[in-house]
Amino acid sequence: MLFAFVVLLPSARGVYYAFTDWDGLDPDFSCVGLDNFTAMLRDADARQAIWHTLLIAVPMTVIQNAVGLVLALGVNTAIKSRNVLRVFLFAPAVITPIVTAYLWRNLLGPDGAANSLLGALGLGAWEQDWLGDPGLALWAVVGVIVWQYAGYSMVIFLAGLQSGPGRCTRRRRSTGPVPYGASGR
Repeated sequence: MLFAFVVLLPSARGVYYAFTDWDGLDPDFSCVGLDNFTAMLRDADARQAIWHTLLIAVPMTVIQNAVGLVLALGVNTAIKSRNVLRVFLFAPAVITPIVTAYLWRNLLGPDGAANSLLGALGLGAWEQDWLGDPGLALWAVVGVIVWQYAGYSMVIFLAGLQSGPGRCTRRRRSTGPVPYGASGR
């Protein structure tokens, strides 16, 4: 019931209002059909916003899941420090976004730690305005998002890795590969 009230009802109303000329304040509005959507697609700024959203969402999803899988495979071992590693790798996911923003602004700013490190290593020519250059800022944001949320993917993949039946692994190790069609199905 709470889900319906908090998620479904507002979403349905949002869809309904998308087909009207309601400005959010005036109690009077009328149905305009697809006019809002055609106006949005004609607007260059809206098209650029959609493109940037896709440019962040697609690489972020792929990279975040790949990193999460690699991390899950790395901590799904019998090493003694695996629980400490899991905590450190999941920690960025529980840091509030405002703290993450300040952290990365101080790391990637023009006088931040990344440029200071490059200068100290004699790579001053590689110093960049990571967040100010339009060509780099988008990818810096993708990197920050991946850093922050790869821990979630790691936990999901780790749960999947650890929930599988151990007997499948034991059988494969003890009998070797099973010929095609001999699996008993």
